[in-house]
Amino acid sequence: IDTSTLNLNLINLQNSQNVRISFHNELYSLTNSTHSSENSHIVVVYLSTFDSNSIKALTGLAVSINTTYISTGTNLVEDMSGVTAKQIPNYLALSADLFIPDTTKPRVSHAIFNLTSETISVYVSETIQVNTVNLIQFSLHSLSNRQLNLSGGTVSSLNAPIFTFTFLTPDIYFLQQDPDFATNETNVYFSFTELFLSDMSDNPIVPVNTSNRMRFSAFISDTIPPTLNSFSLDLNNGELVLNFSETVRGSSVQLCEIVLKNFKYTFAISVFSINTTINSPTIELKLSIADLNSIKSSLTDTTSLFIFMIQCPVRDMAQNLFIPIKEDNALISTSIFSDITSPQLLSFILNLNTSKLILAFDEPVDPVTIKFEEFSLQNIHDINLPVNFFSHTFTHPFLNSNNLSSIIELLIDV
Repeated sequence: IDTSTLNLNLINLQNSQNVRISFHNELYSLTNSTHSSENSHIVVVYLSTFDSNSIKALTGLAVSINTTYISTGTNLVEDMSGVTAKQIPNYLALSADLFIPDTTKPRVSHAIFNLTSETISVYVSETIQVNTVNLIQFSLHSLSNRQLNLSGGTVSSLNAPIFTFTFLTPDIYFLQQDPDFATNETNVYFSFTELFLSDMSDNPIVPVNTSNRMRFSAFISDTIPPTLNSFSLDLNNGELVLNFSETVRGSSVQLCEIVLKNFKYTFAISVFSINTTINSPTIELKLSIADLNSIKSSLTDTTSLFIFMIQCPVRDMAQNLFIPIKEDNALISTSIFSDITSPQLLSFILNLNTSKLILAFDEPVDPVTIKFEEFSLQNIHDINLPVNFFSHTFTHPFLNSNNLSSIIELLIDV
């Protein structure tokens, strides 16, 4: 034949002799392959990488001699006299005389780490079976030899030489807690075992062990600012828990101006303590006694509690600045843990000149609920002591105020 007239785009590979009646018919037309140039009755077609991978991606085509046929279009090629070769239609396809299966193990050529999308894209030398990808066989390494063995993830669904997987949240949090791990292309590497994946012929991947770990060909930093997903308030332990969309630097939360409100009251958190060395998506703030008592006395309706944070220089591990929460877009709480600890009387003052008894509790109390008949004044600490014992029980004290407060002032009949 005259190879200069050969049109490879008219060559089709199909999985049966007659694709018109085949129940699972698969047919592929060559696109950009090349061929030998010598005029001969034998022509060698060199499959392009694209054609080879596309054929391998078809799970029912060219997997054995019984699934390998060829058909052609009209005007495929001419002989040396200019006579056009006879067409081989797809309902009378020609069976292969010999089929040599793929025995070459696939190799990973490179990979791209994208922290913004929390994904890694892996480029392999040939089409792989995505359902064989086993992410727990994939590891990340830092310069200081810290290692993360992936716990799993979500893998793209198509058989192809390129696939992308998305991290599980715990693995991302693990990376974000270390400022020297996977923050740029110089401090993260990867390795994997031969159980990581297989090609379409079940050949396992050539492993990359820890000693020969690979560097990512590209690294895309995290550019997404952190947001506050939810918050909860524990009135019993005096804790405000903030749940961010990603790991944030604990030291940056310390400077936040936090405001809680319901439909009646607004209260600014002025003082709280925090472990500034903790980097985490969940930050626990320990409220001051004064703030906690003010909340208990002011925000009595905690069923609808909101938070807004206008001035809050919180940063994630990539130094992206927190998106403020404005008052008109305040976030509602996910849960409120009620105060179940009984209040305690800390001290009292008795003023006989003004006929006042002042009670100081460790938290705001409702004066109306106080059972004054259970209060007694006595002259000694322990009634079992061998001294004369005197006591006085109040009968009709008068409250100066019915408001919740940790300081209760009574007018008594002296």
